Order: sequence, then structure tokens, then C-alpha cells
Amino acid sequence: MTPQPYSNKKQRQISDRNRLNIIEFITNEVHTINETPERFKLPESTVRSIYKTFERTGRVTQLPRGGNRHPRLEQEHLNWIKNRLLQEPSLSISDLHAELNKKFSFRPPVSRNTVRDAVDKRIAYTLKLVHPELEDYNSNARREQRKL
Repeated sequence: MTPQPYSNKKQRQISDRNRLNIIEFITNEVHTINETPERFKLPESTVRSIYKTFERTGRVTQLPRGGNRHPRLEQEHLNWIKNRLLQEPSLSISDLHAELNKKFSFRPPVSRNTVRDAVDKRIAYTLKLVHPELEDYNSNARREQRKL
């Protein structure tokens, strides 16, 4: 059975089994790298990359993708943020960010986006823009002004 050509980029993910088949095709069956792309219906650059990786590292499998997925803020930090927002609901993310880094001495400092994401997603609070309201906002004189 001949493999079907890959029709779009979404399908171009090559399984570890197919990677092994490509390497075996080149090494065990004594075919060239130039003959292999036609057999597996892949671009020559892909086949060459798979084989060169195998030659250089001995690795057949693809490495996992993505970076550090461990959260910087632990439950202790989230509790502190929650308590701080309960104490002062009008606190901005920038101020919260500065206080958090000062209180816990993170090295390197936690980013403002990390704090915002913690508030939005992990604590599930929604911060609203606070407008100061003047003491005499609803006085008779102001009401008359607004009618004009």
C-alpha cells in the first residue's frame, strides 16, 4: 500500500512510526535520500531533515513542542492576590503586579501578563474600571447643570 500524498499543512504531521520507516528505507534498504520523498510522498527537505536528525542525534521521534508550562504563581500567591483585591477592589493590575513582585521577591520578576491572567483565569475575578464619583455628584445644582 502506497502512502497518500499530504494535501495540506495540517496533515503534514509525520508520526514517529513513519519517521522510523523513512530512516529504515534509507539505511536498511540502501535507498538514497533523493529516492525516499517519492516513495513516502513527502517533500525532499522533510525527508532530509528527518534523516539528518537521526544521523546527528540517533533520535527517531519528534521532540515535544511548547515551552515551560509550569505556572509561576502557586496557590499561596493566588490567595494573596485574592485577599489584596478584597481589601482594595480598585487596585489596578499594574499596582498589583508591583506589590506582588515586591512581597514575594520573584527572580526574575513575574510579568504583568502573568498577574492579569491569574486574576482573569485562575482566580476568575473581573476587574472593572473605577471612576471617582464626586461628593456633590447628585446635588441639586449638579442635577440642574446636567439638564441643560
